Amino acid sequence: MKTKNKVVIASILFTAGVLLVVFGIVFKMILDYVVDKILHEKLKLKPGSIAYKMWQKPPVPIDFAVYVFNVVNAEEVIQGLEKPVVVERGPYVHRMRIHKTNISQHDNDTIAYTQPQMFHYDREASVGSLNDTFTTLNIPYITVASALQHWPGFVQSAVNAMWIAFGETPFKKLTVNDIFWGYRDPILADMYEIAKKFGIHTDFLQEKFGFFAGKNNSDDGYYNVFSGMNGNLDNYCEIDFWNRENKLNIWTTDKANEIAGTDGSMHPPYITSSSKLKIFDAYLHRTLKLDYVKDSSYKGLDTLHFAVPFSEFGNATVNPDAAGFCTPNTNHCIPSGCYNLSVAAFGAPMYVSMPHFCGGDPYYQQQVLGLHPDPQKHQPFYDIHALTGVTIRGARRYQINVQTKAYEHFTAFKRLPLSYLPIIWIDGLSVIDDENMGNFRDGIQHLLETMMYVRAFIIGIGAVLLLIALFLSGYWYHKYKKAKKIESTIVKDIGTESDTNGEKDCLLEKTINRNVYGSSHE
Repeated sequence: MKTKNKVVIASILFTAGVLLVVFGIVFKMILDYVVDKILHEKLKLKPGSIAYKMWQKPPVPIDFAVYVFNVVNAEEVIQGLEKPVVVERGPYVHRMRIHKTNISQHDNDTIAYTQPQMFHYDREASVGSLNDTFTTLNIPYITVASALQHWPGFVQSAVNAMWIAFGETPFKKLTVNDIFWGYRDPILADMYEIAKKFGIHTDFLQEKFGFFAGKNNSDDGYYNVFSGMNGNLDNYCEIDFWNRENKLNIWTTDKANEIAGTDGSMHPPYITSSSKLKIFDAYLHRTLKLDYVKDSSYKGLDTLHFAVPFSEFGNATVNPDAAGFCTPNTNHCIPSGCYNLSVAAFGAPMYVSMPHFCGGDPYYQQQVLGLHPDPQKHQPFYDIHALTGVTIRGARRYQINVQTKAYEHFTAFKRLPLSYLPIIWIDGLSVIDDENMGNFRDGIQHLLETMMYVRAFIIGIGAVLLLIALFLSGYWYHKYKKAKKIESTIVKDIGTESDTNGEKDCLLEKTINRNVYGSSHE
């Protein structure tokens, strides 16, 4: 093959290889640009967009599971003879559907709404009926004792006598429905009627007491969040203000009063393991941060697993940012794993923790027996689709506890041991439906994976062509150098054998053929 032809072939192969490699690199940049453009358009919270439909009315209900704690030795606890022993019962599952109403779009890239929550009991998914009974603390009674503990002794004794006259005891047998949806407490009901006659209105004085009394088909506040309408997705779905305020006013520090992050269902896109995520929980009256834990997947869809770290329920020593939850100041911090919610619960000695005090100080499990913390069951988590920021699967988990202790002028509580007695815990599990799961997995993940395979194939072919071009160039160059060396040696030898040019050319040709090709070719 002529040298010119060899050069042409090597040049074509090299050029094709370079072009394919460059195209593969540029292809990734083009793909990223196209995906970014699509996200900026599809994620906008505007009527008609895919994101708006999922945001406005999530397609599947949340499994809102309630677990109650049955106190099995109430009489011994009242007499101060034993620590409380509890047995968990549950789940009692409600299907919670949410939809956003009173929606208004604002010019500053925000959208406002309220979010009513509707509960429907699912007997088949539950361990029993809402009429199942269990023994628990008489919360209205101990709340009154706590609220009056610094009042004159004769006032406390008089109030205590009134509760005893009504037959009230430190512990009560209630149904699951009672503790969750509320029951009529005779003393609270009478106080409510008296207050109503005098025109006194307060959230504390109600006819019924229950953790979710009056909350079915009600909302958890007025939200204003960033909508992405102006093209900025860095703060997408993050809360601008809640109940027309950009911070709370119940805790003792600005950090504790912070309203930040999202509601947990959607986050800004392009989530990575280093993303700093937060969620705001209106029921817990606080913002919680999320920490990346590991890469995960759900039904073949790749996700990032984030969880609420145990330090979020730590005291000021463990987590300085939590100093504001030590009320009234850091001198009143309790062991890590729990915080005082009484300032937001009308003075009731109510405390919030992770279920079974998971991740908390062993102090709490030493006070109450029968607890079995397990991070897999009790730690709140969110599995998030990295590209879009949508939560594919998430669990809101928290436990409501009531502080028990001796109250001198309330004879029923006179020997009560100090403890943080768990009453109920909530497991709010939300999982995306199969149809939308398929859209994420097949319409986004698999498509992008295919594009990446195509890109890798293109770059791979380009790299192979480059290697072939380099190999052939090297091989042919080596043959060329070998031929030139032989020619130089032969010319010297021939010069001593013949004086005529014709004889030299003839001898040169024969010798090159013999040395390069292995025969005389005569």
